[in-house]
Amino acid sequence: MNIDEHGMRQIKLRFRWPSLRHGRVQFYLSLVVQWLEARSTGELFVAFYALAFSVRLSVCFLAGIASPFVADAKEYFDSAVLLVQGNGYARLLGDGLVHLSAKRVPGTSLFLALGVLLFGEHEAAARVTAIVVSSFSAPLMYLFALRVAPKVPATLAALSCVFYPSWVFYSTTALSEPFLVPLVLLSLLLSLKALDSGTSRSALSAGIAWGAATLVRPVTIPMAGLVALHLGRRSDWKRGMLLCLGLVVPLSPWLARNYFVFGHPLIANQGGEVFLGANNPEVVQLPKDHGNWINPMDIPEYRDKLKSAPDEVSLDRLEYQLGQIYLRQNPRIIPRLVFYKLQRWLTPITDTGGKVRILVLTSYGVLWLLLVVGLLRRIYVSCATLALVVMWSLVQAAFTVVYWGFLTRGRLLLELVWLPWACLTVWDFLARILSRSPLENSLTGLPSSSVADGVFAPNLKNTEVLIT
Repeated sequence: MNIDEHGMRQIKLRFRWPSLRHGRVQFYLSLVVQWLEARSTGELFVAFYALAFSVRLSVCFLAGIASPFVADAKEYFDSAVLLVQGNGYARLLGDGLVHLSAKRVPGTSLFLALGVLLFGEHEAAARVTAIVVSSFSAPLMYLFALRVAPKVPATLAALSCVFYPSWVFYSTTALSEPFLVPLVLLSLLLSLKALDSGTSRSALSAGIAWGAATLVRPVTIPMAGLVALHLGRRSDWKRGMLLCLGLVVPLSPWLARNYFVFGHPLIANQGGEVFLGANNPEVVQLPKDHGNWINPMDIPEYRDKLKSAPDEVSLDRLEYQLGQIYLRQNPRIIPRLVFYKLQRWLTPITDTGGKVRILVLTSYGVLWLLLVVGLLRRIYVSCATLALVVMWSLVQAAFTVVYWGFLTRGRLLLELVWLPWACLTVWDFLARILSRSPLENSLTGLPSSSVADGVFAPNLKNTEVLIT
């Protein structure tokens, strides 16, 4: 076995390239593969970033780059503007006054504030900032896919990330996703490096990356803890502790600020609102709201109680209490709530019809199909990368069960990390139908640099497996 710089097992393959007698499609496919093989990782990194940036900027101009924000995007953008104006991380409340806030973690507004500072206080500045950062997802996806696939399926994964419909849409808005997705991919890559290298620096770097992602959305905290446990169990607990230390480094200023402002080292004050909005009588009784979220202020039996809360910290605690009281008084509805949430989160059929439903079906629906086919064909095997993705998926499912799935936005974090495996299925399919014989040339066109982690190993004939 050869061990590369990532500590991955490699199986080197030697095979015959297809010629014109195998057909034009096979010939042109081999040319594409040879061209990719000749490109360095740096060249492809830049190319994927440029392509992702161009696609997102074009979509943004077509949709209206200066159109006003609404809902969550407006809150993030307004907080960014207030931050640039010197008001600190704050919100403009109904009383017309600016109040310091910890309702949301500050990462998204900090990114947007940088754009506002550079380009001015307008929506176009925020959208350009989101595009600049979110475009890193494509080259990072390529590097991530290389952990489990050769260059061709890794390229397919990067291109899928470039053109994935829901991701293209959300990556041009002032929401948390444009900044969270690249940070999650970076955190996964650094975590894998920490598992491979065995150095303290790599463990600390992975922790810092997870901490930065937490400042954009706190759903990453449990994942960081699981990675630290996994790292400690596989190597030594010192490196697991270093990862936890790295996690705390980016969070420390935010926690200290909240301690001095609110008297508690808070991460965010929004959890109670989400918890109560997803666990209440309305989402159980009304079929249209099964598995959905309702603003607690729109629920009559809670409205007056919530209005009496003196500040956002008290409001957050009260919302948690009301949600827990409802669940304790109605334990029989908990399984129904879990089923409704997971069903709405995982279903590829959206409530919104028309083009939105078609785009989701042709992306997420096809992703599901490819993963199932890959499992049935047994082209996936256990590896460190797959273990982390499974852990990440379980964390997302747990948040959905306790809170809610955030519909297409929340599921996006689940969909994108599985793209490399879906693309392995596509490449397996193409390699077989375009070859002269499924046994003779099943790997025709795969790069000679091998199959990383032993993840893709269909029938091998006329190949030489070199084990050293």
